[in-house]
Amino acid sequence: MSESQKFYISIKGLQNGPYTVEHIAEMLQSRAINITDFIYNPIKSDWELLIENHELKSVLLKEKPVMPPSGIAKNSEKIINKEVEVNRQEVLADIKPLSDSEAKQRLAQQWHINKGEKIFGPFKYLEVVKLLKDNDIFDFDFVKHGGMESWERLAEIDVFQDEEINRLFTIKDTEIFKTLNTRYYVRADYKTGIIAHDNEKVFQGKTLDLSLKGAAVVIKNAMLVPGQKINVFFKATADVPAFKAECEIVNKRYSESLITQADEVVYGLRFDEINTEITEKINNLTVGQIKAA
Repeated sequence: MSESQKFYISIKGLQNGPYTVEHIAEMLQSRAINITDFIYNPIKSDWELLIENHELKSVLLKEKPVMPPSGIAKNSEKIINKEVEVNRQEVLADIKPLSDSEAKQRLAQQWHINKGEKIFGPFKYLEVVKLLKDNDIFDFDFVKHGGMESWERLAEIDVFQDEEINRLFTIKDTEIFKTLNTRYYVRADYKTGIIAHDNEKVFQGKTLDLSLKGAAVVIKNAMLVPGQKINVFFKATADVPAFKAECEIVNKRYSESLITQADEVVYGLRFDEINTEITEKINNLTVGQIKAA
């Protein structure tokens, strides 16, 4: 598309235009419109959010500052927040140890998993824990062992809560520690607004934390499910500029109160793709919080 091409925009359902991308950028800067309004993309033959339009983004990026703010030196020290392994001593610091009898009973239990209309198993306790950690099952899935009368959600069973799983670190068993000591990316507390859409609907929400691999977010929609792909726009903060990410929902926190699409739900998102500049900003954020701790 050429810079002289004009586009239609939709503001609260009302069609306006056509305007050049330069004029639309000016309207954005004057707050006559906002990033949640829509622009018609003739190539896609569909409406898309202003924040997604490539031509508009190119115009806005022309005014991106080159130098850091005055008085702030460019940080020459680069600390790369790559995968961090669980430190056993740190984990053990505030954990009540498992007794030998508790450990023996827990590790001997055989569990079945009920997903939809299919039942899988039996699995040993540690195998179920690993499935949870790998996001192959979720806390809203149903499980049962021989001593239980009925199926219960993982979220409702004490031995599958984080505090109880961490008690396994107190068992002096190398294989158990290897199972639990999976690699993860450090998450930083991070609060900002988000706009998400699944190519059909647009959802408002907010973040809880952020890492190089993904984010925990709250979205007012109980119907999104793990495995689903969504596009998410993260609003700018002092630490990380505004950015868009293609994400996969990898977790959904179970709650008995979820009834309608208006209910707030905590989702775990994994980034499929984010740009290098944002990756560096997130890295600096997480490293900064580690240093401050």
